Amino acid sequence: MKHPLTLTNPSLLLCGALTLCGALATRAADGPDSVDLKLQWPVGKRLITKVSVDQTQQIIGAPTGTMNQSITQEQEIGVDVLKQLDDGGHELGVRFLAMKMDVKNGGASMMSYDSKKKVFGSVNPLADTMDRLMETRLTLFTDASGKVTKVEGMQSMLDSLGQGGNAIVGQMLKGMFNEDAIKQMGMLPQGLPNKTVKLGESWPFEMTMDLGPLGKLTISMTYTFSGWAAHEGLT
Repeated sequence: MKHPLTLTNPSLLLCGALTLCGALATRAADGPDSVDLKLQWPVGKRLITKVSVDQTQQIIGAPTGTMNQSITQEQEIGVDVLKQLDDGGHELGVRFLAMKMDVKNGGASMMSYDSKKKVFGSVNPLADTMDRLMETRLTLFTDASGKVTKVEGMQSMLDSLGQGGNAIVGQMLKGMFNEDAIKQMGMLPQGLPNKTVKLGESWPFEMTMDLGPLGKLTISMTYTFSGWAAHEGLT
């Protein structure tokens, strides 16, 4: 099933930022009003992606009646460019560098985790299972266009989430960090047309995410190159 970008129940909001020690977009040779929007994977460099996800849903049939649940996530993901393949694709190493998660039912915090602010000795149903997720190391393989075609280490990650810790949390994380979600990590930044575009030119982009028991979320967008802007001292 497909959901539109804006969901009434549940709803999902994603935003992300990234940095890469290599060129993602450079001014084209044919003038300052053109740009080469082609993803490059410099071997030996690391792509750092920061993703925020806000999800809300209604739970019907709870003892207190219909209850609103919200899940907020912040992820910092490191993608290391290990080597270029003979077919023009790349081998990438993926790991979680930092993660925050907060689960609220009816506005009350039920579970909370912050990999950078661990409170040792406290009872936290998320901590043990999330720590296992932070230890995960995955290897992704892309084709020449940048599409992830293969994931190694997926089964080991899923097995670790089911060992010890909180079984309910483990099942929740298995649904959130499925193979489709992991592949998306290796295909950031999303939406590059892989060609030279001129000032004012637009291009379409569509992506589909597997939300486990919630179905699939399909997002259709249109990007427009509206000009250059300074960001953190760079133009």
